[in-house]
Amino acid sequence: LSKDGPLSGGVASGTKNVEKIMVVLTDGNNTRSRAYKNASHCNEGTYVGTQIDQRTRKVCDTIKSEKIRVYTIRVIDGDAALLRRCA
Repeated sequence: LSKDGPLSGGVASGTKNVEKIMVVLTDGNNTRSRAYKNASHCNEGTYVGTQIDQRTRKVCDTIKSEKIRVYTIRVIDGDAALLRRCA
């Protein structure tokens, strides 16, 4: 998606005849987030949806504002509505 690192193979946004596409694959609900430094905030199996889902929505909105097409794939569980909104 990006011409910047760590992978520099992408072309610049706005390049003629180039469409940026991102695929989001999930196997479950948002239960982990690197945003939390204290592990007790998101123990495995604990769904802390409001904080992490808000962050997910913000990331999806930012990606789409940059004219990147998003496809989402829900393998097992997960918030189907959140993924539809992202896509």
